Amino acid sequence: QNAMQTSDQINNDIYVEAPFVHPSVTFRTEIVRQIGGYRDGMFPEDYDLWLRLYLGGHRMEKLPEVLLLWREHPQRFTRTNPRATREAFDKLRAQYLAQDPIFQKHKDNFVIWGAGRITRRRTEHLLKQGFSPKAWVDIDPRKIGNRLNGVPVHAPEWLEETKPFVLVYVANHGAQDLIAEQLQSMGYKKGYDFLLIG
Repeated sequence: QNAMQTSDQINNDIYVEAPFVHPSVTFRTEIVRQIGGYRDGMFPEDYDLWLRLYLGGHRMEKLPEVLLLWREHPQRFTRTNPRATREAFDKLRAQYLAQDPIFQKHKDNFVIWGAGRITRRRTEHLLKQGFSPKAWVDIDPRKIGNRLNGVPVHAPEWLEETKPFVLVYVANHGAQDLIAEQLQSMGYKKGYDFLLIG
């Protein structure tokens, strides 16, 4: 969260992490009312609001100074409430990603980076909405050359030749940084040619 400062950084990484610590946020009430305010459901309501503001084209940014100190503890809402489970976050991301104009522009020519079992389970929320990747991308030599539900698994180098839109579903933050660097070295631009999904 702390690395997401500018409007561009927030937009580019909106599907990685909720960009704001909720008690630190100030917004214009009328804008939030216009998009329906906070919604109730089995999802984190603040992240749902940030995603709706993002898709609505509203600019979100942070002041470059520390204005809130908060305590991290095991009883926090995010750690204990069923609306804040990994599954709830994955479903919410998929719901908004499916509507995102950036993804919609490439919905017929996208690939998913990450062919492991856990990653595939996380992608189901998007794929169940009728989307189908052209390929899976993975670095594991045991997976490369295989097919998952009829869809081929390729090594990253394959992306240089074909240039599809890439959804990076590998959730490890260190791995995401390395993948983003590799894609950028191939001429991909974050937020235009690929998106990171937390």
